[in-house]
Amino acid sequence: MQLVEAYTKAQGLFREDGMADPEYTDTLELDLSTVVPSLASPKRPQDRIPLTGVKANFTSRCARIASSNRRRRRPMWKSPRSR
Repeated sequence: MQLVEAYTKAQGLFREDGMADPEYTDTLELDLSTVVPSLASPKRPQDRIPLTGVKANFTSRCARIASSNRRRRRPMWKSPRSR
């Protein structure tokens, strides 16, 4: 906890009672009606998909994988019995 307190004080983010009110130089406005729930991976967050499109995206990718496997005419994995 002391490390967090030291860091926030050094960055000017720590506030205690009795301190002067902070002065902000920039204001950020956000229209909450434009915010939608979405799904993204930690590896590629730029490939974010709105939750309304997850089912269609998943279905199309599965179909593409199945189609490419049929063209190869060999399984992507070996069954335990074929060893």
